[in-house]
Amino acid sequence: LKPKGEAGNDEAGAAVDHLAEAARLAEASDAFDAREILAQLNYRLSTVPTTGTPLLRSAFYFKEALRVALSPTGEALAPPVVSTSYDVVLKLGAYKAFSEVSPVLQFAHLTCVQAVLDELRAAGCIHVLDLDIGMC
Repeated sequence: LKPKGEAGNDEAGAAVDHLAEAARLAEASDAFDAREILAQLNYRLSTVPTTGTPLLRSAFYFKEALRVALSPTGEALAPPVVSTSYDVVLKLGAYKAFSEVSPVLQFAHLTCVQAVLDELRAAGCIHVLDLDIGMC
């Protein structure tokens, strides 16, 4: 989880390690200690969705999901921000322009589709999770 040479890897690795520990505690029915770790992560990952690396953004969203799952009040996440038609057009235009100049998106799609097809062959059911967190 900590590739060499990238800035912020210690922070990302530590956040993922703490998140894994919180998940282990939650699975062991130790919600109090799990919430304590999540509170520390909440402080450390507060600005990540807009400024962090892809790994930190993923950790942020999993932290939020675990926090909601452990919430005694059953609180839900804030409703998602609805994109305007103009935002969607801009996003699709940027996506199309990038896919025309770089083979990365086409290769990523081919690889993802192949992985899903390989799993569907052997599995009774499959869950696909798309966080749309801007990995590109």
